[in-house]
Amino acid sequence: MYITAVTPFLVDPGTGKNWLLVFEVRAQEVATAPFQVDHGYIALPTTPGLGIELRQEVLERYPYREFPLRGLPTVHDEGP
Repeated sequence: MYITAVTPFLVDPGTGKNWLLVFEVRAQEVATAPFQVDHGYIALPTTPGLGIELRQEVLERYPYREFPLRGLPTVHDEGP
């Protein structure tokens, strides 16, 4: 949340929405008092840590999954 408050390039120029807001639905489920989105913005929490309390039982439904590593494309990966 904090990085989106100070990073303007995280806003989709087409829609004006912050790209972090794609997680809004999941945040509503996971947080006991989720952040509120107002006109595409989130007010920064004033409490310590994350600024929100998480529901452990909900988090357990979404265990960590490891994905295969992806490399960054190089000039040699491009076509002729």
